[in-house]
This record gives sequence, structure tokens and C-alpha cells, in this order.
Amino acid sequence: MSGFKTKKISKNPHQNPMQVSKIPSQKTGFSSKNTPENQKETSENILTSADKNKRRARKISGIFLIISVLVFGAIFAIKAVGNMQLSNNDEYKTFRQITDIFGDNSETPKTPEKRGSKNILIAGIGGRGHPGGELTDSLMLANMNYDTKTVTLLSIPRDLYVAYSSNSAGKINALYPMGQKQNEGVNLLAKKVSEITNQPIHHYLIIDFSGFKSIVDALGGVEVNVPKKIYDREYPNNNWGYEIFSLNAGLQTLDGKTALKFARSRHSTSDFDRSSRQQLLLKAIKDKALSLGILTNPAKISELIDSVRNNLSTDLTVGDLVDIGLAFKDMSNTNILMYSYNNECNGICMPGSYLYTPGRDDFGGAWVLLPENATRSRVSRYENMRQFASLVFEFPHLQNAEKSIRIVTNSKNLSQAKNIRKNLEQLGFPIDHQNAIVQTGATIETTNIHKYYDSAIGTGFDDNHILVEALKKIEPSISQSTGTGAKFATGTGQYIEIILGNDAKNYFQFKGISASMTENNNFSESNKK
Repeated sequence: MSGFKTKKISKNPHQNPMQVSKIPSQKTGFSSKNTPENQKETSENILTSADKNKRRARKISGIFLIISVLVFGAIFAIKAVGNMQLSNNDEYKTFRQITDIFGDNSETPKTPEKRGSKNILIAGIGGRGHPGGELTDSLMLANMNYDTKTVTLLSIPRDLYVAYSSNSAGKINALYPMGQKQNEGVNLLAKKVSEITNQPIHHYLIIDFSGFKSIVDALGGVEVNVPKKIYDREYPNNNWGYEIFSLNAGLQTLDGKTALKFARSRHSTSDFDRSSRQQLLLKAIKDKALSLGILTNPAKISELIDSVRNNLSTDLTVGDLVDIGLAFKDMSNTNILMYSYNNECNGICMPGSYLYTPGRDDFGGAWVLLPENATRSRVSRYENMRQFASLVFEFPHLQNAEKSIRIVTNSKNLSQAKNIRKNLEQLGFPIDHQNAIVQTGATIETTNIHKYYDSAIGTGFDDNHILVEALKKIEPSISQSTGTGAKFATGTGQYIEIILGNDAKNYFQFKGISASMTENNNFSESNKK
């Protein structure tokens, strides 16, 4: 028997089946005051003097923000009320930034011209009135690059099975309420996401369903191009049952309630599609906010802030929010890139497909996801997932590049060529799966990369091309050559050829990135009892 604890599966479809121990019903931290159970009058019916002072202060701050924007403009408004917290609760006071990451240069001094990037952990929860309201229903890490004006969203499925300690484990979606119970707030979740991705976490934002609906409704709805029709017979209602949710494909205007269902529905499409829908909604919210000129509309600023204060937890201030808005207000949608960890690797592999679904018998009958190469007793195998995060955050447009990579091999290295194709697909390289492998009968001594480039007319792949730079990042020691024609690839087009020689076993091993910190919460056979 394994040494970690597994909770007996509940027949309740809404209850998290993988919690180690029962988490008692508790406040989410989003209310400004907790009332003892034996108090006769609730906090909704009676306000203390301190409560009234807090409300008065928030009202004055909101008015001051409006006046500041009207008189001085948004830049001065940041300075005027920049330290005002976006959320009403004090959970942000427990948050600890994670910056001690190998290879992270985010804390090096910045100039006005170079600001670098910041990572924001974003999570959605049900909140009050929803079964399992404290569990994270959606989870993503947003990399915001101030210099290139790009935002890269990396989604993490809520069913990912992770280690909580050396002898306990469960789904990642339970870490936030566990942290609240231990007065750690979001720190347990943030630490785990950083461990999985090997990325720093500078800020966090957790919003509940009501807050999400309020934002969409305050914007007057959002337009989304629904990629495929949704017909979900098992969309959860708030009465421990189900209802039907249907939405046609094509351009749709969604109100808050429909947008939430669009984001949460999971029974008519895959979890990969679900993550993509959530990312599409963030794009739509950004588009609508900018189209309304939020930064120059003090009434809208005040309305948006007031609509979500009680429904979110974040360390971000009003100043942070406006600063982000100003920095990225001219960003094109082509600079919002979306990726996810997923299990879509059947023949052709999707970017980020480093997960698989193990048998349910070992997990108390629950449906979970594990990293490839992970097992029931050793779940924290994140090496390839870390390399993926590092690559797409540095080269967010990688998936949009040309499908120009060819892998040249003889029969001896054919198996490795197929493995290289698979791994490049998983890393987000655009690969023409059917034509990517070119077989030759020639004897090749040395493994190298040959790229087409015609300097006279500036076409092809120079050293600064995104495909060349990304290949160099994952295999820096391989030699490269340049020419105006292909060595082995046939047909029209310009190619980057990965030519496998007799020394091919020394290259493209795809070992990923090992942990930069000691991991004391993994499983091993010695943990079993």
C-alpha cells in the first residue's frame, strides 16, 4: 500500500474526490467581517463603527480616483491612489512572491526602456453558494512582457494530481482552500505552480464566479467567436444537480451568466478546449475594456472596481491595474498567446501535451491527470513541463512560425527522428507531421542543423529567426550551417534541416529542466508503508 492518504470517493458529482482530509466549510476570505455563530444579528444587518469607516474610506478613495483621472489623467491617478488594494480582504498580506528561480532575471535592475516581464497567477473559484466553492475551477499563469508587449497564458488543468507532502497527494485544485485553512492564503498553490513551471510568481489574482459575471456585465457583455457548438447535458447547477447548457458556434455576445457557463462547461468538449475557451474570454474582456476607453472613463473605472471588490483576492493595487492597462493598451490580439498543459498526444501531439490519464483504480476511482513518466508513487515529474513553460514564455509566437523543420535520418536513427518530431510538437514547434521526417540512404557522420538563408535577398532563416533561436535554446551545442539550398529535403520551400549523424544519440535527449530548489514533497517507494 502506498503511504499517502486518499479520501473515499463521494457520490456527489460536485465534491472534490481527491482531498486528503475533509476541509471544513469556511469563509473564502472575501467578506470584510466574520460573525460568530452565536451572534444574534448578522453582519449584513448591523455595521460596527469600524465597518462604516472602512466603507467610507473606500467611497472616498473611489471619488478621489475619479477626480484624479478627470483632472490629472490616468498617470497621476496611479500616483494618487496607487496603493489602494483592489480587494476588500487582507489575504494579500500573507502572499510571498516567488523569485528564487534558476535562470530568472526578472529582478535585475530595469531601465525605463527595459522593464522585463512579470508573472501573475490567475485562478477562478466558485465562491459562496457553489458546491466546492473554494476549489480552483480554473488555473493559469500569465506572463506579461512589458518590452515586447506580449501576454502568454499557460493553463494548468484542475485535475492535475500533485504531491502535497512526502506522504499525501491530491488534485491541485484543493491547494488554495488548504492554504486558507493553514493561514497561508494562496502560497501553497503558488509554490506548487512555480515548482511545476520553474517560473517566478510576482502577483496573484483569484476571482469567484460572481466577480467574473459582474465584470462581464459591467462591460455590457463581451463578443466571443465560439469555435465549436457546445451542448453540455451535465452543466452543474447550484442545487447539487445538472442542467443543459447549449451555445452555437460563431460570433456571440455573452452576458456574465452565459460567459461563465462558456468558461466552465467541460462535458461536451475536452479539458484542452475548456482551457482555450477561458483564454478566449480573457481576450474578449480585454478587447471590450479597451473599446470602451476604460482608462479615460472614471465612472467605468469606479464601477469595475466596485463590482469585484468583494469577489476577489489579489495583491494587486489600483495603481498596478492601471499601470498594466497603460502598458498594454495598444497590444494587438496577435500578441496574446495561449498555451496549456494537456493530454492531447495521440499520433500528432499538441503543444504542452505532457499529461496522461492513469487508471482510476489507483486513485480511488477519481479521474486525474499525471505528467508523462510519472507514476502513482512518484508524481512530481515536471522536467519537460518546465522546459515547455520556459520556451513559450521566451518565444511566445513559436506556434505561429512556419512549418519548415525537416528531420533527416537514415534507417539507423529513424526511431530517434520520430522521437524528435514528437518532442518538438509537444514543445510548441510548428511541425508538418506527415512530411517532417526525410529518410536517406546516405552515411552521415556528424549531427548538425542546416538552414536555408539567402543573404542577398534576405529570405530564409538567419540566426535571429525564432525557429533557429528556439532550437538553439533546447540544443545549444549542436553545430549549424547555412546555405541557399537544402541538403536533403525535397520539394519547394525553405527548410531548417536537423540532420542526424552517427553521433545522434548525443543530441536532442529532451531531458527537460530539473528542479532549481529541493523538492521535499515528491513520492518514492520509500514513502510507502
